[in-house]
Amino acid sequence: GILQQHLEALEVLLKDTGVRTLASREWLFRQDAPARRVYIVINGLVRLVRSGRDGRLATIRCVERGGTLGELSMVSGPG
Repeated sequence: GILQQHLEALEVLLKDTGVRTLASREWLFRQDAPARRVYIVINGLVRLVRSGRDGRLATIRCVERGGTLGELSMVSGPG
């Protein structure tokens, strides 16, 4: 039933999991790159930024402990 479908979907998501540690100001992924994973912030803060036409970075969103990122791109695709 529905529970089994959810469990199977969760299994697919968790199949390729891992932990990645980032240094301060290190890039997790680049703007407009195709999403390949959903990320969960375990500790600290991840800042999502977008580069403007003038090359300056603007903060779009900050994701704190327990928050997720990348999931919207996985559903909607690039752009």
